[in-house]
Amino acid sequence: MVHVVIAHGRLIIEVEGIERFLPICHRIDLPLEHVVWVQTRPDEAYHGPTGKRTPGTLLQGLIAAGTFHGTDGDVFWDVHDPGRSIAIGFRDEPLIGVVVDVDDPDKVERAIVRALRGE
Repeated sequence: MVHVVIAHGRLIIEVEGIERFLPICHRIDLPLEHVVWVQTRPDEAYHGPTGKRTPGTLLQGLIAAGTFHGTDGDVFWDVHDPGRSIAIGFRDEPLIGVVVDVDDPDKVERAIVRALRGE
């Protein structure tokens, strides 16, 4: 699971739990204006990531954690429960997006959308 913070015009995604000890990204910090879309409970979270995984963990149906290199670019995953997942797309960043678990996907989505609107 991750914790999402919006502060000072930045989107910060911090990995929590056991994943902090895996050889994966622990924190993503980028300008909010690089966020291009957000979606709760994306279909891809239920099917799992595609592409080559390095580094990270993939136990189909249990956990997808790490960076996956697809044809469109790199996507960071940290998903245990697809029902609590959120996907966020980026531009002008090394990652094209993330698919992660959060406590309340709807709340996180609303917060990101409000921040993108300048509210």
